[in-house]
Amino acid sequence: TGLALRGIAGIKYDLSDHWAIFTEYQVTWSDNDITIDPDPLQAPGKLNAELITHAINIGLSYSF
Repeated sequence: TGLALRGIAGIKYDLSDHWAIFTEYQVTWSDNDITIDPDPLQAPGKLNAELITHAINIGLSYSF
């Protein structure tokens, strides 16, 4: 429906040879321009929306 972008940045800190903690930030953006096909006897519709989302993730990881 349109252009979309995503960005991610993060850091990781090793606690030991196997365990680590991490945090990351994510942002997504999309520009949506949609034409809605109607049922018979209904008028067509349009949707225009610019969506932005943000997320912060924190976790513990184990490597083997």
